[in-house]
Amino acid sequence: MSLTSSPLPVTATASIVASAWAAGAGAGISLFTITPLLSSSASVGIMLQVWQLAFNRGKSYMPPAAAAITASYLYVSWTHAARGLEWRGFAVAAALTLGIVPFTFLFIRDTIVELEGMGHKEGYGVAEAVVRATLSRWGALNLARSCLPLLGTAAAIWNLLK
Repeated sequence: MSLTSSPLPVTATASIVASAWAAGAGAGISLFTITPLLSSSASVGIMLQVWQLAFNRGKSYMPPAAAAITASYLYVSWTHAARGLEWRGFAVAAALTLGIVPFTFLFIRDTIVELEGMGHKEGYGVAEAVVRATLSRWGALNLARSCLPLLGTAAAIWNLLK
């Protein structure tokens, strides 16, 4: 299909790039913020503050980005189906990308609440080992969550190659 004959290839490509970006952004927080933070000699207060800043940034960007990427994948999926083309990979990509939201509520929410509570108690002597263990758990769960849009990217690429 020619790029000039339809917006479909551009939309499919943009969706794939965007879901790969979302995966990288989520993984980056775990790999390039939390991991070095846990390797540092930062105080409990600094660790919790850095986590809160990174978490708030992700919370403000990622759900709306996931919704937009999902909508784009659904458009491509629907258009492919209407034209009798393979569409399932794009539908799977949409579900996986949007999956970051329920994943958060099902698997990460308790850890988030725990870390936010520690941030409020920081002045009252929260044990450093507890903070580090909880940040480590959050980092691992966040890294797992970031795999969802990456798997979506793979499903969409499979669909393009089909």
